[in-house]
Amino acid sequence: MIDKQKARERGRRWREANRGRDRELKRNYYHRNREKFLAKFRKEHFDSRMKLLDVLGEECSGCGFSDKRVLQVDHVNGLAGEKRLKKPSKLLLDVKNNPGKYQLLCANCNWLKYLDDKQQ
Repeated sequence: MIDKQKARERGRRWREANRGRDRELKRNYYHRNREKFLAKFRKEHFDSRMKLLDVLGEECSGCGFSDKRVLQVDHVNGLAGEKRLKKPSKLLLDVKNNPGKYQLLCANCNWLKYLDDKQQ
């Protein structure tokens, strides 16, 4: 039986030496299994979003509205121009490490906050 570490190292060396071929194989595999990839992405995205809402309190900080479909993560001090974290799983880690930087707002409160910040 081949040692797993040796097999991983051999695979890593092959991928480095055959970057174009490796990319082509991965692209073809993705296109053949696109629905499976999308289903997995949707499930992971939904699960991360639900955990994020649990951590932030499951209701709007502005008005108390609690419909999860319209709740949005808001950066308390605003992040206009800064790079934002896109994946909910990475955002979840940042929220856990910096709980005071984020709040939940419903779509209406978030829009009103945006307009107020823009006028100032």
